[in-house]
Amino acid sequence: MALTACFGWELEAFNFNAIYLNEELDEGEEIFMQEPPSYESLEEFIKLLLKVIYGLKQAAVKWYHILRKALIDLGFCMSSADPSVFYT
Repeated sequence: MALTACFGWELEAFNFNAIYLNEELDEGEEIFMQEPPSYESLEEFIKLLLKVIYGLKQAAVKWYHILRKALIDLGFCMSSADPSVFYT
């Protein structure tokens, strides 16, 4: 925001809903979880995750890598001072 104010740029921000729900895990990356308490099953099983879910430690990192690649492909540059700031 400081750069925006300093250079008189327009500031646009996005708030993504459900950003962590569709990214697939890397090949060979195995993450297991217990069934949620409300899940109705005859036996208690451990689930192997195939996709990232909200609350998973890797979720934010995976999303950032996808977002960074998309923004760079669109011609944005990443700030060397703050890697969460992209500019044109």
